[in-house]
Amino acid sequence: MLLLPLWLERRLELAAAPVITGSFWLLAVLVCIKIQEPLVKALVLGGILACCLLLIFVNIRHWRQSLGTPGVLLIAAITSYLVIGALVSLFGSAELRARDVLHQAFFLLVTLAAILGGRQLLERVGIEGLVKGLVIILMVICAVVAASPLLEDIGLLPESRLGRATGTFTGSYDAGFIGCITLGLALALLYRGRLLRLAYPALALGYAAIFLSISYTSMLTAVVITGIFLLLNVGRLRSVLLPTGVALVMVAVTLLYVVITVPSFTGTSLKPTARVETALSTTQLGQIKEMTREARGDKGNTLRRRTVLWQLGAEKAWASPLVGNGLYQMRTLEGSFLNPEGIPIGVHNIYLLLLGEAGIIPLALFLLALFALARVLMIRSGLLARDVIIAWMVIMALFAMLFHHLLTNGVYNFFAGLSCAMAAFLAQEQSKQALS
Repeated sequence: MLLLPLWLERRLELAAAPVITGSFWLLAVLVCIKIQEPLVKALVLGGILACCLLLIFVNIRHWRQSLGTPGVLLIAAITSYLVIGALVSLFGSAELRARDVLHQAFFLLVTLAAILGGRQLLERVGIEGLVKGLVIILMVICAVVAASPLLEDIGLLPESRLGRATGTFTGSYDAGFIGCITLGLALALLYRGRLLRLAYPALALGYAAIFLSISYTSMLTAVVITGIFLLLNVGRLRSVLLPTGVALVMVAVTLLYVVITVPSFTGTSLKPTARVETALSTTQLGQIKEMTREARGDKGNTLRRRTVLWQLGAEKAWASPLVGNGLYQMRTLEGSFLNPEGIPIGVHNIYLLLLGEAGIIPLALFLLALFALARVLMIRSGLLARDVIIAWMVIMALFAMLFHHLLTNGVYNFFAGLSCAMAAFLAQEQSKQALS
């Protein structure tokens, strides 16, 4: 590595500081914009790629201390998934498309940039500065999600194909995920009594995005993390029940107003979408085929549909558990339900997706990364960061069980990488305190 004079190295670091800060915050915004209009999509993807390359290039010298154990394991999991899955597709019977490889490499860059950029930003502004910036950005995104039916009606946003509040996202699960991430941050701030002027509106907007997106997974996650928060505050319930109750009332009033007044939320918009229709084409899985027929008549039972998908996915994954079936082979399952475009949907479980597409190695590395993140429970310093990581871990664990986007979608990869950066920062802070 090229050795520079100390004074020059410091000058370069000072010059790089605004680049790191600006690129990181711009990346945080851009990963949440998924409008499919060609020009907007091209500009957003170009911006994300530029931010990622800048963050990686500027911080690559500090990669060892920046990644930490969780980050190394997460990057290894995504890399092994990409490499093994691509090789299996290339030398096996599955079709290997360059677009699929490039997409996954793109998500790998987002994860690495979130870890390296987030870690360096934490060194400069601390955990409270990072959380403050994230809360402000997430509040704006959640407000856009909540107001998206109105914005669609006046032409500022493209009409949602699902008839739900999705904001700048293409799917309700993405909008609900951002709502849950915002809710987790707000609850961590309330629990520690920090930045309360931001925590209360963030709480309300997080709930609004979750419930207006009509994502069952997000609603379940919101109930779980709110329940955990209330249990942790059982000794001081009077101080937290009031803001929580006010936020929920605001959400209920907002939801009632939107349903009554906004045309896109009336009529058939709240009915189940075409994804619950089944594609009972030729399949050798007799038992699964019968379950799919039964689920077809039970359009309101999301868990039942997920069970069908998991069993279809498990059958396919266990056909080749060591190296999997190839990239993107679990994204469409024969005999599963149709999405609105009439294409069979995927396994909706990240663990089965990793096992079914690239085998046991990326799955084992991903589980080890989650275990390494869980070790923050043992850290007694930096309690706000620890609480944020714990809240996000609960959210990501639930979404990993019910969706297959956790490592294959920019917004999920960004927050997974940022969690690793915060964990590495906490570990370093604890080591410093132990030495002092």
